Amino acid sequence: SLSLSFNKLYRKKLKKMSSANFIQAKLDEREERQQKAGQSRYLVEPNIKNGKGGLRDLESLSWMTNFCYNCSRPEAMFEKGILNREEADTFIKCENFLWHVRCQLHYIAKRPEEVINFNDQREMAKKLGYEERKGLLAVERFMRHYFLIAKDVGDLTRSILADMARIAIRQAIMKPFTGYLILALGITTGIAANSFAKISDGFTKLTPTIACLLLMTVTMISLAKSMTVIPVAFSYSTYSGLTVAGVVLFGILKYNQVPNFYGFIGICLIVIGVIMVNYLGRAG
Repeated sequence: SLSLSFNKLYRKKLKKMSSANFIQAKLDEREERQQKAGQSRYLVEPNIKNGKGGLRDLESLSWMTNFCYNCSRPEAMFEKGILNREEADTFIKCENFLWHVRCQLHYIAKRPEEVINFNDQREMAKKLGYEERKGLLAVERFMRHYFLIAKDVGDLTRSILADMARIAIRQAIMKPFTGYLILALGITTGIAANSFAKISDGFTKLTPTIACLLLMTVTMISLAKSMTVIPVAFSYSTYSGLTVAGVVLFGILKYNQVPNFYGFIGICLIVIGVIMVNYLGRAG
């Protein structure tokens, strides 16, 4: 269906952007929108679509949770632990109220209108069934209800953004670790590939030749993947240095090919160089 095709294409494009970047982009968009519509949710004439605590805030939350958790509706957010039961019900309550008010506003204005202006508020209260009660006029009760809903939207925003902040911190910690884990796989298979290259006797033996080629393929894929997380210089220098050291160690253990004093010093310098590139190089 069209919906499934859109979602598939949407997901494909999302993979190119990190969660932190997407969330920041939506927050920047929200800030820009609210500067135009008014920074306070308690305006005398609030903008139901673009104002603080309005429909766009709920939609932004749906977009962000869709990106980070692959869910955009309150029930799905509850099932994945993003919202508790009360918060999920509040999300639905706020959404239903705001859409109801917006539809009535368009009907009263007889045009697409997003600002609940002072002149229409009395008629709006009447259309929505508010009555005078406990010393409060119907319009006062309506606007009080609107501001309470806007406050609830703000509470939902803080709750969901706090959860996403925890995820962003966890991702920021895990991303480099994952990159080095993939690089470690590449180094290991690289050492193994070079070892099978020796055993293949100049690629004259079939089995070690096939093993060498397969392992080298895995090595190149791992190295390429690690470079998406780790800078190219750090990734390749680490791979080159540790692979050389690993192959030398293999030669010592398997073929008793012990390097002389200068060879040993050279290997030590390679390893020291790898350490300097990865730690001191980053600091510079």
